Parts: sequence; C-alpha cells; structure tokens
Amino acid sequence: MDPVVVLQAVSDFFIRVPWAHLYATLHRVFFLLDIALVIGVILLFIRAWVTREKIDTKAAPPSVAQILSKPGLQATYAEQWRKILEQSAANPPESFRMAIVSADALVDEMLKEAGFAGAGMAERLGRLNGLGVRHLNGVFRAHRIRNELAHASEFTLSPKDAMRVLGLYERFLKEVKVL
Repeated sequence: MDPVVVLQAVSDFFIRVPWAHLYATLHRVFFLLDIALVIGVILLFIRAWVTREKIDTKAAPPSVAQILSKPGLQATYAEQWRKILEQSAANPPESFRMAIVSADALVDEMLKEAGFAGAGMAERLGRLNGLGVRHLNGVFRAHRIRNELAHASEFTLSPKDAMRVLGLYERFLKEVKVL
C-alpha cells in the first residue's frame, strides 16, 4: 500500500468525525463520573465518621492500678509481700539479701502480669514512665541495689539500709494499689 493513500484515508476519517458531538458526549460521561466519585467520597467520609473510635484526648493514661485490676491479683501480691517481710526478719543479714531479691522478683512478676513488655525488669519499669508513678525512681534505685546484691558477693547492706530498700518497694506497691 502506498503511504500517501493510507495518510489520505486517515485524514478523511478525522475530517468526517463529528468532533463537537464526540466532545459533548465525553463531557457528559466524565461529568457523571465526577458526580459519582464525589458522592462516593462523601459516603465513605460519613461511614468513617460514624465508625470512628471515640478518643478522649483529655483523659489521663491508665494507672498501673487500673491495669492490675484482675480479681484476686492484689490479694495474692499482698500475701507474697507479707511472706517477704517475714523472711527479712528471719535471719539477718542474709535474710535481708533474700528479701530484697524476692521483693524485686515480686515487682517484676507484677509488671509482667500487667502486660509491660521488656527484656528485663529495668525495661519494664521504663515503660511506666509517663504513667504518673511517683515512686518510680525509688523502685529503680531499689532494683539497682538488688542487682548489686545478686551479682557482687562483697556488696553488703546494713539492716537499716536493707529496710530502706524494702521500704522503696513497699511504697511503690502501695502507690500502684497492690498493697
């Protein structure tokens, strides 16, 4: 086929097409599609608005006491704490060492039960940051002392200091309403 003939045929086709009619038809189709899309977006927005979660931005974060509000859990920890205090009075000074280690384990178990994740107790305690726990620094200090007692055999505490450390754990447990 001759290219001039092909070019003439294509040109004749484009000349014969009613462009104004084609444009008007496409204009109407796309206008209807635009209306449908706008209506769809509005309906999706309304559905999202209705099903959204109600978030109270002024509400305080949950306290540890609220997290630990399982029935019977507080009584169990209170009984364990009573045993730790009895243990501390049994045979000083070694009993203080064991009582501090047990108190630390009790707090760690409580944090795990409450769902605070972390590789160790220090990480779990760190997750309490921002929850308004006033005695958090005290329990961190007590945990560091417990680590010294557990890992350094030459580290000793006087009975008075040991009772202070147990007091740090007790204040924390009272604040989170376990005791």
